[in-house]
Amino acid sequence: MSNEFELQQKLKGLPGFKIQEKTERFYIIKYIFDKNFDEVEKFLESELKKEAAFTTVQNREQIDKLLYEITRKLYNYISSAFSLVDHTRVYFREIYIDNHYQPTKLKI
Repeated sequence: MSNEFELQQKLKGLPGFKIQEKTERFYIIKYIFDKNFDEVEKFLESELKKEAAFTTVQNREQIDKLLYEITRKLYNYISSAFSLVDHTRVYFREIYIDNHYQPTKLKI
């Protein structure tokens, strides 16, 4: 049993394992960004089909709720975009610059 544990510890210490962990974290942030975009797109598409909500002043409360929801979804999307940019900078620095690797085109 201890040999397996020691082997796991050695594997976790290898540069390739560390790169894999960092890459997986990067893809999680990319996934969140993509899902936030999908939410905004689907929400706007569905609400724009119901354009009657925008045409009357009597629906003011409904319009306010709709605008709050649009703002919330856009805020999440924009926040995830900033997070993706920050994580990309860190990822690039840790993988390429700190390890003296030559950068190649990163496929996302």
